[in-house]
Amino acid sequence: MARAGPAWLLLAIWVVLPSWLSSAKVSSLIERISDPKDLKKLLRTRNNVLVLYSKSEAAAENHLRLLSTVAQVVKGQGTICWVDCGDAESRKLCKKMKVDLSPKDKKVELFHYQDGAFHTEYNRAVTFKSIVAFLKDPKGPPLWEEDPGAKDVVHLDSEKDFRRLLKKEEKPLLIMFYAPWCSMCKRMMPHFQKAATQLRGHAVLAGMNVYSSEFENIKEEYSVRGFPTICYFEKGRFLFQYDNYGSTAEDIVEWLKKVWPL
Repeated sequence: MARAGPAWLLLAIWVVLPSWLSSAKVSSLIERISDPKDLKKLLRTRNNVLVLYSKSEAAAENHLRLLSTVAQVVKGQGTICWVDCGDAESRKLCKKMKVDLSPKDKKVELFHYQDGAFHTEYNRAVTFKSIVAFLKDPKGPPLWEEDPGAKDVVHLDSEKDFRRLLKKEEKPLLIMFYAPWCSMCKRMMPHFQKAATQLRGHAVLAGMNVYSSEFENIKEEYSVRGFPTICYFEKGRFLFQYDNYGSTAEDIVEWLKKVWPL
């Protein structure tokens, strides 16, 4: 019997360890809630809350890992909570909040609450960038890169990305500097991304949201006075702006063929 003790101890550690590792990956900024009163109080005191409802703890693991990184970035701007509907104590809460995880293929739900009330089910891309953008502006439009048709547009997120692209790109480069709320930008984006697909391998079309004040240097350097502003570069050198904002994809392609024979 004495020899069996260590074996049982190792087995117990082996069983418990995966669960412990999973928990260790969850940020302390994610609040786990099981009591309806606690959630009600939180929604009353926080005005921007994303709640992950899961069928079980295991079902939540991947989302919790992602949301832990998101929580670090949106700290002070948004709150992220987790409710394990597979837990006996939490089932009442899930039922009260009208969360239905009964379908076999549905393991989690992400619900957003704003100013104390249900706002929307999160149905955008489940990626770090998309969730961060959503929590920073819950009523704002999706990121341009979430559009499947924009897969051939190079999406720039930072000044570092921008400078790196200028330095390495040998092909002609057309960059749209835009703001997410800009109606003319929204009208032009489908044509711009279609042109990017048609020109793939011959030219690079990129997009960069420079509305934030962190991009003042870029806006000053390239005379971005309004949105969109579209700039043409060759081998890292800015040559001129493209100012036909009513253009179609075909117009953009034809224009590029004139300035750089493809």
